[in-house]
Amino acid sequence: MPASNRTSRQILAGRHRLAELGVRRPRVNLTIGLLLALAFALVVAPIVTADRWLVDATVTEGRAAPVTVRLRTFQGLDDGEVIGRGGSVIVAAGERATAAQAALAAAAHRNAPRGPAAFAAFAAVLFVLAAGVTHHLRRSNPGRLLRVQLVLLGSVAAAAALIKLLLLTTPLSVLAIPVALGAVVPTLAFDRTVGLAAGVLTALVTSLLVPFDVGVSAVLVVQAVAAAIVIPERPRPRLSLTLASGASATLAAALTYLAFSYLSRGVVPTAELADPARSSWLAAAAGGALAGTLALVLLPPFQLACGEITQARLVALEDLSHPMLKQIAEKAPGTWQHSLAMANMAEIAANSIGANGRLVRVGAYFHDLGKSLQPTYFIENLAPGEPSPHDRLAPEVSCDAIFAHVTEGIAVARRAKLPERIIDFMHMHHGDGVLEYFWAKCQDSGNPRRLTVEDFRYPGVPPQSRETAILAICDAVEAASRTLKRPDERSIENLVQRIVYGKLHLGQLDESGLSMGDLRRVNDSLKETIRHAHHGRIEYPWQREAAAADADPGASDSGSVKTVAERAVTVTQRLMNEPRLDSLDAPRPLQWESAASSSAQLAARAAPARPTVSATPAPSPDAGIANTVPMPAVTPAPAPPATPAPDPETATVALRKEPAQIVEEPVAAPAPAAAPAPAAAPAPAPAPAAAPAPAAASAPVAAPAPAPDPEPDKKSQWASKLAARLDTMLDEVEAASDPETEAVADAVEDALAVEPTRRVTPPPPPQPLPLVQGTPRRKPTTHEIDGEEIEATIELSPQVRPEPSGLIVGPPPATRPGRAATQEATGVFADDDGPTVVRKPASSMLPPRARQKPE
Repeated sequence: MPASNRTSRQILAGRHRLAELGVRRPRVNLTIGLLLALAFALVVAPIVTADRWLVDATVTEGRAAPVTVRLRTFQGLDDGEVIGRGGSVIVAAGERATAAQAALAAAAHRNAPRGPAAFAAFAAVLFVLAAGVTHHLRRSNPGRLLRVQLVLLGSVAAAAALIKLLLLTTPLSVLAIPVALGAVVPTLAFDRTVGLAAGVLTALVTSLLVPFDVGVSAVLVVQAVAAAIVIPERPRPRLSLTLASGASATLAAALTYLAFSYLSRGVVPTAELADPARSSWLAAAAGGALAGTLALVLLPPFQLACGEITQARLVALEDLSHPMLKQIAEKAPGTWQHSLAMANMAEIAANSIGANGRLVRVGAYFHDLGKSLQPTYFIENLAPGEPSPHDRLAPEVSCDAIFAHVTEGIAVARRAKLPERIIDFMHMHHGDGVLEYFWAKCQDSGNPRRLTVEDFRYPGVPPQSRETAILAICDAVEAASRTLKRPDERSIENLVQRIVYGKLHLGQLDESGLSMGDLRRVNDSLKETIRHAHHGRIEYPWQREAAAADADPGASDSGSVKTVAERAVTVTQRLMNEPRLDSLDAPRPLQWESAASSSAQLAARAAPARPTVSATPAPSPDAGIANTVPMPAVTPAPAPPATPAPDPETATVALRKEPAQIVEEPVAAPAPAAAPAPAAAPAPAPAPAAAPAPAAASAPVAAPAPAPDPEPDKKSQWASKLAARLDTMLDEVEAASDPETEAVADAVEDALAVEPTRRVTPPPPPQPLPLVQGTPRRKPTTHEIDGEEIEATIELSPQVRPEPSGLIVGPPPATRPGRAATQEATGVFADDDGPTVVRKPASSMLPPRARQKPE
């Protein structure tokens, strides 16, 4: 057999299997409705006349009555010989009859219709009632189902048999029967149309079980209608609904009994309240209250009998840990994400028209169960760049593979005993639509096999309920919304309208029960949901940097655009680039600090020998901001002419990183004034110049401990004196023409470049100059200074950790005229590589941010 014929047979077999699995639920037409009404009449008529042919209802004086004999509640009995009024019960079953009771029972027996004529009359009345109900039920989408009508009519017939038995064996008033159950339970299960029809039929059949009285029929019908109309179409908590319906039925029945009693007898029946056990007025009120109490108990069995899914089962299937749902999430993750998004969208749309939103959500979870068996045949489960298997298949074969996700999903669901209402979503969300993509592909390839559009049509069933129709719309809308390039309001509106009205035009919604008003509300709901799903977000700084780098790739190479590692100054960037803290919560060096240290080491290898400076922190009693006051002591000495540059790794002194809010900064100042060598005759000999400094080269000079709480003015005076002294020393060093002495000055100036940090308290210190907008921040660098004969040791007392204050610590005032001009022009020191602290929030625990001198 040729391969093409074998493939065609397999395709046809798969489609026949889908047609067998996804069958349309049987519905009731006019003929079936009449047949159901006739059967109902033939079944219920013998029940109504059971006291006439089943038992001997003759009551004898002095003997126990075989059955309960009743009168018409409102009309009573008056045949000219016997008059009976004042209640519905003449004699109860098992009660010894008196002469009056026996005479009244005999009169009631004579006036009751008997024989085949009576049976035919009751059967005709029941047939008309049942035919009207079945016709009315066809207006409701769930009510037109054959199974639903069978269950409704069968329930009324069974209730009639049970009620007749109670009325014959007990003195229970017929008005105490909770006929409102026939209206409340179907309304909660389906809709108000079904509930009203079932409730009216139950009330009328119940009124035929006793001697017919118009007043009894009216009270029972009012009780059922009042219980049904208070239940809204939109879903609400069922407990409150049943209580409200019971209260409404009680009030309506009591008022109706009062009205009929007054119209028929001309009196208000207050005398009945003297004997509550025999009061028909209280019985009418009790029937409605009892219906509201029993409704929640009878609802689940009724739903199961009608093929509906109970609320408890829906809650169990809604659990995302269900094995079937986990299978979809693991094997077809793209399909699962589509199902989740569609579930949210469909539930909102269903609630907007009063449909069962929870049922739609669960149906959305399971509707693509078959895709988990062959996930690679569906594009949402393919990785980027992964080829699709449909590229190697003929269009009709690909079409059959797509159809298989429906047939296989139904088979798996039935083996797992999922409810049929959930399985309906699997084969109805595509309906009998056409796979347009593969039909177009077949046409583009020339259609060599002369296929028709029917070969690419799903052999499924169009949506048969509002819930399945909503899911079919949301399935197409959610998938199409992912292709929107610009999800603005106009494009979203066009997309939703095209899909909704496209399905309406193709007849996919004809049997769903959705009205035009429902479609409009669903349309508006979907547009709002998609619009909010594509909401905007604030762009993060690193995203802006990446976009700028992508827009101008050459800028990053030229240095005008800094990388994230170089500009890691925000909290987000530090968290992205900085290694995690260890168990001792000690911060590790930042990557940009390591990069700066490596650059400084490379520069030090190429630079001439420079002096070595060591700094030690000094104590400060100030509780605000820690002050680092370097007190240098320098012994200059020229370096040997032929001495090579030492290894930077052995001559590096790194600035120690302190916790947040404590920063150590060097102050730009030279060593104490030393006797400079004559400028005209620089001595090449290594003999050092005379140094008036009191301290030796290796002896540290400690700053005198200030007062426990020094005044701001004294501190400023001390800093000013120190700055003036350092300026004088630098001038003296610059006056010397010895290159080695200049190297010493440069080293000291670079190492001590910042004035002590001050605590800003009233009166405020001099305001630091503002930073120029756009100036790149300097990175903290490691100063590498070498010199064998020149040393400077600075000792500062230990610092006290201050409380976070959120102060501004910026560049200090310039200590030389040339440096001040540079600072005013650029906001940074042109010849300073030291760290500069900027403002940060008081609650921040991150290290201070650093700026880098512009290159």
